[in-house]
Amino acid sequence: MDEGFSSNREFDFVDFKALGRITGRPAHEWDFYIIKELIDNALDAEEAVWRQNPKQTPILKVRIEFFNQQLLVEVSNRTQFPVELIPKIFATDQYTSRKAFVKELTRGALGNALKTLLGIPYALRNRVSGDWKPDQKPLSIICKQQEYLPRYIVDTTNQTITFDYQTKPSNKNTEGTIIRVLLDYFEQEQPRTLDDIKGLARQYHCCNPHGNFQWIVELEGEEWSVEYAANQNWSNKFRGTAPIHWYSMTDFQNLLGALYRKQVSNQQYDQLSVQTICSYFDGFDNQDGDTENDDLTTTVTG
Repeated sequence: MDEGFSSNREFDFVDFKALGRITGRPAHEWDFYIIKELIDNALDAEEAVWRQNPKQTPILKVRIEFFNQQLLVEVSNRTQFPVELIPKIFATDQYTSRKAFVKELTRGALGNALKTLLGIPYALRNRVSGDWKPDQKPLSIICKQQEYLPRYIVDTTNQTITFDYQTKPSNKNTEGTIIRVLLDYFEQEQPRTLDDIKGLARQYHCCNPHGNFQWIVELEGEEWSVEYAANQNWSNKFRGTAPIHWYSMTDFQNLLGALYRKQVSNQQYDQLSVQTICSYFDGFDNQDGDTENDDLTTTVTG
């Protein structure tokens, strides 16, 4: 039998062909992929607050600029980004998602999106120039008057990626989050038209009538802006947490394992309390008094 060759799957996040498989889109459609992922992440964050208080309408601002072969996509929302999780979110050797065990309407829970958005500028740069040094900031996160600049350090020979990020003060005054992706050398089989983007904006408004969307688009000298107001009659839609019976036994065991690993990594007890588990399900009130001592020992096997 011929000797098999292996490759590092982490390298897929900067590999041009592999990113096509991960994103499910060819490279010339990565503009809409980036727009979608940034909007979806911002909507998920806004809805986490909105579900607790329907008066906190999700508000998103979307800015898009196409010029020659350069693409800028910027999405802002009022919720603050979990900057303390940046090393885990962009780590290519693990998945980090707050939605992995959420049983409700979600827009994805794999934890791949931001990794791919950071990797795409590197893949495009390498295809054109043969190196891994984007001319612009490939991705930036502005939150709490700080700008966070995630970066991949690529070793082609060993097919490894090292993650690092820098922070610096931001002159943008925002109470929430701004995430920006900037591409150079972005080419399309057919140039994107303003009507294409208008259609996408209408679809997001139609599918998310509870949110307020502001779009600002500049496309090869053409400018367009619109604001879709939130429909307050939808304040009770898509709200609430799913009941426990939505979980299969396998899903429930996976949830227990995740809670156990989180607790052990935080150097807490090696047992899960019933109250801790029940806190992840809606409708569980502590009617029987203190359950802190009702420990559930969880054994995790590989």
